[in-house]
This record gives sequence, C-alpha cells and structure tokens, in this order.
Amino acid sequence: MRLSVKNQTFFLVSSVLFLAFFVATAVVYLQEAKKLRAAQEAHATELRYAYEKVRSRYEQFYASRIMANIGSQGVKEALLAQDKQKLLELIEGRWSVLKKENEHLVSMRFYLPDTTLLLQMEKKSPTLYETNIYRGVIRDVSQKKVPIQGFEEGGGFLTYKIAYPVFYENRFIGSMEFGLESEFFLKEIYGFYKLQSALYTKQSQQLQIASKLGGYYQQYTTLEDPKIIKNFPAGYDFEPLVIITSKEERSIGVYSFDIQDYSGANIAKLLFFSDFTRERDALRGYLFTSGIIFFLLTLGVLGLIYLVFNRNIKLLEKKYENMSQYRKMIDEHVITATLDLHCNIVDVSEAFLEKTGYKKSFLIGKKYRFLGYPDVSNEIYEKMYKALKYKKNFQGEMKQAKENGELFWVSVNIQPKLQQNVLIGYDVIMHDITDKKINEELLVTDGLTHLYNRRHFNDIFPRMIQTTKRDGGFLSFLLFDLDNFKLYNDTYGHQAGDNALIKVAEVLRESLKRGYDYSFRLGGEEFAVVYKSSSEHDAYLFAQKIRKNIAALGIKHEKNGDEGVLTASFGLITLRDYDLTNDDDIYKRADDYLYRAKKEGRNRVVSRIL
Repeated sequence: MRLSVKNQTFFLVSSVLFLAFFVATAVVYLQEAKKLRAAQEAHATELRYAYEKVRSRYEQFYASRIMANIGSQGVKEALLAQDKQKLLELIEGRWSVLKKENEHLVSMRFYLPDTTLLLQMEKKSPTLYETNIYRGVIRDVSQKKVPIQGFEEGGGFLTYKIAYPVFYENRFIGSMEFGLESEFFLKEIYGFYKLQSALYTKQSQQLQIASKLGGYYQQYTTLEDPKIIKNFPAGYDFEPLVIITSKEERSIGVYSFDIQDYSGANIAKLLFFSDFTRERDALRGYLFTSGIIFFLLTLGVLGLIYLVFNRNIKLLEKKYENMSQYRKMIDEHVITATLDLHCNIVDVSEAFLEKTGYKKSFLIGKKYRFLGYPDVSNEIYEKMYKALKYKKNFQGEMKQAKENGELFWVSVNIQPKLQQNVLIGYDVIMHDITDKKINEELLVTDGLTHLYNRRHFNDIFPRMIQTTKRDGGFLSFLLFDLDNFKLYNDTYGHQAGDNALIKVAEVLRESLKRGYDYSFRLGGEEFAVVYKSSSEHDAYLFAQKIRKNIAALGIKHEKNGDEGVLTASFGLITLRDYDLTNDDDIYKRADDYLYRAKKEGRNRVVSRIL
C-alpha cells in the first residue's frame, strides 16, 4: 500500500525528529564523556607524580649510600691501588646491611677509570672479575665525570643504575654503582599509593611464558588480577590512555608511560591501572535520564508538526528529491571516505569503490593507512596524524594500492568532522593524480636502470641527513663504481655494458627492501646507496653483501685482472646522528675511501672500520 504524500512527509519529519533525538543524546554523551576523559587524563599527571616521587626518593637514598661508601676510611685508597681484596674487606659489611634493607638491590660495583670492572657485589655472593665489562652508564660517568642515574637494559632485564665518579685529591680514580631491580619501584608505588601496575620491556629472559603486548614482554606486575591483561583490545600499542572492560564489567583505565634509559632513549613501557566503574555508571545514569527527557520532547514536537505542516508537503518532497540526486551525483563521481576518531573507515563513496576495486563491506572498520602503498614513508603519516590531532586540515600526495595491487597516486584533503565543536571523525576527499606523478617520476629516474638519478640524489641525500640528525641512529652512504668498466665497454660493446648496468641495478633493488633506503645511478658506472643501519659493522656487512652479489652475477670480464668477471669497488661512510656534517663532506669522504679501494686492488669495501 502506497502512503499518501501527507503521510510520507510526516514519516520524513518523524525520522528527522527521532534523528535529532539521537544526535542530541550523542552530543550529551560526547560532552559528558569528554569531561570524564579529561578527568581520566588529569589522573595521568597524578600517576606520573607518584612514580617520579618514589624514583626520586630512592635515587637520593642510594646516592647518599654511595657517598657513605666512598667516604669510608681506606675505600678510595684501595680503589686507587686497584686492590680488589682490600676493597672487598672494606665494603663487604656495608653490602650485607644494604641487602637486608632492600631485597631488590641486586649489585654494588666498583670500576676503574677505563671502565674495567674491579669488584662486583651481587645479590647471591661477591664476585671478583678480571675481565673488562663495558657498560653504558659507567662509560658516560667515566667520560663526563658526573653522577648518572637511570634505567639500563641488559640480559633481558631492566635495572635502575645509580653511578657516581670517585675522586682522590681531585684525581678521577674510578666509579661506584648501585643496581636496583625495576620491580622494586612497582612494589613501592603499590605500597605507598595502592596503584596497580605492570612493566613491559622489549626483551625478556622468559620469552616463552612472558605476557606479550604490542611487541613488549611483561617483566613485572603488581596486578591483583593478572587476567585483566586478556581484556586488552586487539592491536593495542601502548596508547597513553585506553579504557578496557573486565569480565566482571568493570571499567578499567590503563595508562601507558614511556620508561627511558639513562640516555633518554625509550626502552620500556609502564602501565598503571585505575578503576573508573563508578564514574562510568554515573555517566550511564545521566545519559538514561537525558534520553527519556529528549524522547518525551521529541514526541511533543512531533505532534505539533503533524498539525502545522500539511500545506508544505509538495515543497518538502521536491527538496528531498533534489537533495537525493545531488548526493547520488557526489557519491558516483567524487572519491570520498569518512573516518572515525581512530582513522578507521566508516563509509566510502561509490567512486572510491570503483577506483580501488574493493567492496565496501571489506573496507569498513579498516585503518585508512591500510590503503597506503607498502613503501609510503612513515613521515607522511606522522605529519597527517599530527595535523589531525590538533583539528587541522591535512593536504598531501600519497601512493595507494588497489585490491589487485596496482599502484595509483591521489591528492588527499582530510578535514576534521566536528559536531558542536566536538571532534567526531574526519572527511577525506581524494583526486587521482597518477598521470602527474608518472611524469614527475620520469624526471627523477635514470632511463636505463630505472634507479633514481643524480638530480633526485641531490634532493634526497640532504633530507636523509637532516632526518637522521632529528630522529637519531646511524646513516650510511655507500659510493661505488664498476671496476675497469671502460675496458669492458671497449671489449664487449656498449650494448653489453648497458645490460651489465641493468643487472647491477637489479642487485641493488633486490638488496634494498625498506622504504627509507635509496639507490641511485649517479652517472656512467658510478652508483650510490643511502641507507640506515644499526651500527658501522652492520653497514659494512651490508656493503659486502652488495659487493659479493655483483661479483656473483658472473658477468664475464677478461680484462678485469685475476677476477675474470665484472666487479665493483666501494667507499663506505657510516656516521651517528651527532657526527653527521653535510652532504658534500660525506660524499668526499666516501669518495676518498672509494679511491683507496681502487688503489688497494679493487673489488673491495673500504670504510672507517677497515
């Protein structure tokens, strides 16, 4: 049975009113939830204060114990004389007292000025060491000759170190260090403030049984109910605050803090657990009362509208029809998506589905980042999340992948979606710019090998240097050229030379899999690789791998000395972030190493460590 126009209009108005009812309820919920969230976030400051207060208290306590030990008669003289047995006799009694005071005190150590371990008192028994144990905290104390306190990771455990330099007649003669189990701080926080907590580290001595979250392993916990860990959401990545629900329907706030080592590097995660069940129930009660009031008001307004709106039926019908056509036109021709607060996809246009080849049911709930091409730089996403965090628009160009794996480029405009000044999600509008990017790619790519050309090298290399200076770590620059390549061209012809260059480029592509590693053909037979590494040694091994892979191609080259095949010589320079200078200087140093490689017989890698 077809409804009359009047009833159709009334149905539409009723729907709008009930929608307004739900929107109003949602606004109330968001406002009250925001207040609750603000209170929960303010609680984080209190938790941080509790942790810092306990840490500072015991840091001062053991600093005083160090000074007392150092000041004891004969201790400095024994350390100066490197008399281990005498030093043991002097401090053994103090060590016994300290162990009884705190069962979590695991070590008391004395080091020589060159960081050689002279004497180590451990939890079980004192041990005399002849070997040189090199530790980061002691290294910095010896170099800077100032007290250093902080966490240090080693052997799968996290230990809090308090180390002081020792002077005798204004002469630096060594260092003294206390080591505390990190579990101690958790127990003290629980004892003083009744705060339940858990400590997670990147490594664990018991990897097979340790509870794991987001790539970290649980090392200690003071949770009264450890099973609550099972209620964490999938994909949990130590966000600053997450609310979880236990099996008993309790609402638990989980606060995550970064634990930094003595040098300021993040090495562990500390979780605090607070019960917000009472606040949650109060919010639900308020929402229920508000919902009833809004519902009754909606019914009253609906009755009034039913009496007044009969004469405007046709006008409303026409406007509704025009609006539907407009929305359909946008849906079919504009690539759009709607995201929630966590950048999960909640809706997409038909044009979006047609462009990507995905089905809507598959995309709903996926992270927007899921659409990105695998080699998209994390830096782009960081800029995007930073802009969205502060309710700003984000505009940029990104590579994305269709369902069949095909690459396409889009210009992205992401705008915050606000409701009564409360952020509820994001709107995404995209334009296909694949043709434009293909033309740009041609400008930065070598036509023969399809590696990046010198023009792109001159742009990328300085940026990589600045990024490493900001983010830390090692940056490696590998410069190489093919040995006796002019003789190769003269012997086998330029076509064979071009084929050899293409095969060498394939070796580089197969060796570099990360999005932030780059390979270039700088001209002729000269190539360059810019990559990040964990150490100079690892960078050197990677360069050797490339050298061996080129030789393993087995490209015949009778005039390349005893090798008989095509080889390459390499100059490698690897620097820490604080040692990086500028691109010209680094290039020159690598070129000098390359010259040495040629001079020393070719087919080798020359770097600072070799």
